Amino acid sequence: HEEHDGYVKFQNPSSQLPSIAQQQSAYLASGGTLATFQPINPNDYVTGGNKYNAQDQSAARVSALWQPSDAFTWNLSYEYFRDRGTPGMSLMQHPRAGQDFWSALIDTAPYLKRDSGTLRSRIDIKLGDAMMLSYIAGFNHFSGASNFDQDNGAQVPTSFNTGASYQADRTNFSHYRSNSQELDLKSTGDNTVDWILGAYYAAEDNSIRFDIPILNGTQQGTVAWQGSFVQPKETVKSTAVFGQATWHISDSWRLTGGARWSHDRKENRGGIGWGWAYDPNVPQTPISPDVAPSPATGFAVSTLNTATYSNSKVTWLARLDTDVGQHGLLYASVSTGYKSGGTQDAGALYKPETLTNYEIGSKFSYLGGHLTWNSAIYYEQFKNFQLAAPITFPNGNRGLGFSNVQGTTNVLGFESELALAGKNNRLNLVFSAIPKKKLGTLHYAGSNDYQGLPPCPVGSGISNCIDISGNDLPHAPSTSLTAVYEHDFQLPNGGRLTPRLSSQYQSSQWLSAFNLGSGDQQKAYIRNDVSLRYSEPQDRWSVTAYVQNLSNDKIRTSAARFALPDGSFIYTSQYLPPRTYGVTLDVWF
Repeated sequence: HEEHDGYVKFQNPSSQLPSIAQQQSAYLASGGTLATFQPINPNDYVTGGNKYNAQDQSAARVSALWQPSDAFTWNLSYEYFRDRGTPGMSLMQHPRAGQDFWSALIDTAPYLKRDSGTLRSRIDIKLGDAMMLSYIAGFNHFSGASNFDQDNGAQVPTSFNTGASYQADRTNFSHYRSNSQELDLKSTGDNTVDWILGAYYAAEDNSIRFDIPILNGTQQGTVAWQGSFVQPKETVKSTAVFGQATWHISDSWRLTGGARWSHDRKENRGGIGWGWAYDPNVPQTPISPDVAPSPATGFAVSTLNTATYSNSKVTWLARLDTDVGQHGLLYASVSTGYKSGGTQDAGALYKPETLTNYEIGSKFSYLGGHLTWNSAIYYEQFKNFQLAAPITFPNGNRGLGFSNVQGTTNVLGFESELALAGKNNRLNLVFSAIPKKKLGTLHYAGSNDYQGLPPCPVGSGISNCIDISGNDLPHAPSTSLTAVYEHDFQLPNGGRLTPRLSSQYQSSQWLSAFNLGSGDQQKAYIRNDVSLRYSEPQDRWSVTAYVQNLSNDKIRTSAARFALPDGSFIYTSQYLPPRTYGVTLDVWF
């Protein structure tokens, strides 16, 4: 179980809202009348209850092993996961004067409920001395619901209907059921050729309803747009057969080849996107979970999402490796990968993403295996690289849009890891570099999270967009370095006291594929964590005190922006937690 309170404070609306006279003036200037004027209700803002960025997660697992003979083994486990925390809040990168950085003007209370149950099974059967048959199965059920303040409190309304917007993103329900089955037959023992053959099947049956109410000014304002996305049945079926063999050319040289045929079928049955119809006879109120979208409640069908995607792909691997002395290995490999396409809003399809990866690397061990050093350089070529974002269609309705980047998206990288595992000392150093991470060609890229993009050309399929061809991939720092060190102090009672130091450096990185300047970027940073663990002599329990983000840095993990009438923007971001300290207790039984 892990739990902590939320750390995003509620801002006081009364100290920020304009006076009644100022509200009236702003409303009248927008074309309103005194007869329809309403004062802003400060009680619509959230000032108490659960805060954003809280954690309340629990998990339990039970497992069993049945081995009636040396030839038969059955591992069975069940895991339950429960989440009652709250969503993470996006914060203004530059707060309004007088407001705490870790706070927001919140008009949607946070809510999160997630439950997941997973059954896993693995049966291994030895077929003589040369083969083994394995059956691997898994079953999962997930359900969840959430509510989130999508307007981020970035703007203070000038009246109940002007100066800002109210937007909540609410998952009324989501249910996902999935299962997977895999059958493997492989060689065992010492062979000139080691091999494995297998077959795989997976299926999903999903349903969801997602609502987005957007009102002008506040919850009291007129509807700017609102929609309800009802997907009663989305199914996925995946099948595959595969094989791989390793030929031991000599005692020190090995050649590996493998191939996999995959087939994916995805279907959306009866999915409908409902959009606001702007019927003046319907009350201008945010859609609630108990409202069924229909013409009677002010909605019209904006997208019919029924569609079927079906595609097959063969991927493969070729690798050559050789021993270097008794404690080293060099390898070179070429492999291909495949990420399925699928269906999207309005029944459109998007293409599968493919990858060709070239890699050379080394693995060395020293000091009797206590010191290892692994390094690799890789070059990746993506075709039809997939991007997804919430978008607005030319008719004003909204949906989730998938794009395939044309041409080749190229990534060149290097990574190296040095690990020392001594009797009382452990050190881990990880270095990575990504000097090249360029997108291919995508002339029309848009996102509702980035307001103020220029209008798109007719025929592009979206209302606002920019050309992101050749931009850098997001979340891909050019260099990063992580160092972790811990030392065991042996105590007279047989217990151990273990301090642990962790430090991570990352160079600057973009937070989206738009590459829109400093607001869309996380600058270079260093993050430090420290902890002290006591382990009792029999290792039956331990207690750890920790401090994370020791220097209390503000580290962005995402970005969005809101457009202002004067052409400027307010940028918001999700952030890693501020300086956090606590105590954990681990018990083994």
